[in-house]
Amino acid sequence: DLAMPDGRGFKDAVEFKKLMLADREKVAHAFIEHICTYALRRVLTFDDQDDLKAIEAEAKKSDYRIKDIVRAVALSELMHKR
Repeated sequence: DLAMPDGRGFKDAVEFKKLMLADREKVAHAFIEHICTYALRRVLTFDDQDDLKAIEAEAKKSDYRIKDIVRAVALSELMHKR
């Protein structure tokens, strides 16, 4: 058996997907942070938190689809301030 970092086990891709879907907001948050770090070419700071929350809120409207996350990041104030 394989296990998530928090100890929850899974046996196959189907069980892994179920765990990922259960943690959808956490996964989306981490994904958004990584995309923003890459796009900005710098480490995110506390001052970026409001912009990250706005991106997450926009992405949540479409159930965190990747293309909508990328669009929300690209159109965000965080990128305009860059």
